Amino acid sequence: MSNLGFQTIYKLFNADVDCVCERVFLDSLEPKQPLRTLETNRPVHESDLVAFSISFENDYLNIPSLLHQANIPLLAMDRREHDPLVLAGGTAITINPEPVRPFFDAFFIGEAEEAIPSLLEVLNSGRSRRDKLERLSQIDGCVASHQVQNLQKRHDMICPSAKSLPAYNIRVDQEQLTQYRRHHIENLNRYPTHTVIHTPHTEFGDTSLIEVQKGCDYGCKFCAECFVAAPFRERSLDMIQSQICRALKHRKRIGLIGTSLLKHADFQGICEFIHAAGGTFTPSSLRANDLTDSVIALLTLSGHKTVSLAPEAGTDRLRFSLNKKITNSVLLEKIRLLADSGMHRIKLYFMIGLPHETDED
Repeated sequence: MSNLGFQTIYKLFNADVDCVCERVFLDSLEPKQPLRTLETNRPVHESDLVAFSISFENDYLNIPSLLHQANIPLLAMDRREHDPLVLAGGTAITINPEPVRPFFDAFFIGEAEEAIPSLLEVLNSGRSRRDKLERLSQIDGCVASHQVQNLQKRHDMICPSAKSLPAYNIRVDQEQLTQYRRHHIENLNRYPTHTVIHTPHTEFGDTSLIEVQKGCDYGCKFCAECFVAAPFRERSLDMIQSQICRALKHRKRIGLIGTSLLKHADFQGICEFIHAAGGTFTPSSLRANDLTDSVIALLTLSGHKTVSLAPEAGTDRLRFSLNKKITNSVLLEKIRLLADSGMHRIKLYFMIGLPHETDED
C-alpha cells in the first residue's frame, strides 16, 4: 500500500474527470470470486483497464491467481473484445518483462507519469481492442504483446496456487527478444511523488513518504537502480518543501525516499526545514562514505537510535569488485562517529555467495 509508484499513478488516473481508478489486492487467505475493487466493490473484470504495479519478481507468482480470481483469461492471446486490457508496469517489469509477457496485453518500461494522458486518450477512443493495442504501442515506453511465441499448455499439471488453473511452459527464444525503449522523466518537479493514501494499516503507516530523487550514479554492479532509473535526477528544494508542508498535515514523520539521498544538493536544507516545521525525518538509505558530522547531528535531532549501513561484502577486494568503493577502515570510522553521537545500534547488510567470494570474505 505504501508504494509511491502505484500511488502516483492512482493519483494521476483519478485527476482526469473521465476516469475512475480503484484499487484491488489479491486476498490469498479468503479468495473471493469474482475479485472486486476496494473502493466500490465492483467486479474487476468489468473495468476497461486492469493495471498491475509490480516491484519485485516474487510478485510474478501472484499474477495468474489474481487474473483467475477476477474471471479474466490468463493469457493475452485468449482475451476477447469484452475483456479488459491488462497492463503491467513497475520496477520489476522495467528490469525484465519477458517472464510474464504472455499474461499482459501491454506493459510499460520506465516511468509512466507522462504517458497517462495518452493512455487515457486511447482507452476513451471507442476503438476496437486491436486498434487500442496498436495505439498503445505508439506511446513512448509502452509495448503491446500482439502474440507470444513458444507457449505450451501443460496438460499434466495445474498451478499450485489455484487448483483449477492450467500450467504453461514458457520458453524464451533469445533471437526473438524485443529491444525495449525505457521512458524517463526529464523534469521531476512536474510530477511530485508522495504518499497519497494515508492509512495506519500498512508498512510506514505512521510516516508520510516523499521521493526527493530518482536514479543513482554510484554504479554498484548488483543494483538495478543506476541502470533502469538513470540518469540521476533530483527535485528542487522549493518543490520538496511544499510537499513537506502538505505531508505534515497527515503525519509528523517524513520518510525521504531516494537511493543516494546524501548526494542531494539540499539534503541538509530539507532536513532542517522538516525540523523547523515540527516534524522528524527518516531516510530510506544512507551511504556510509557520505556520512558527515552534520548529517549525524540531523539524524540525532530526529531521534534516530539505529542506523543501517550496507557493506555488502566483508573485504575491500570483494566490495570493490562490486564497484562499491568504500574500505573497511572508512566503515569503522563512520560507525565510531555514529556511536559517539549516541546511536549504538548499527545494522549491517551483507550479500552471501557473491562471485569470486572466498572464506576470507
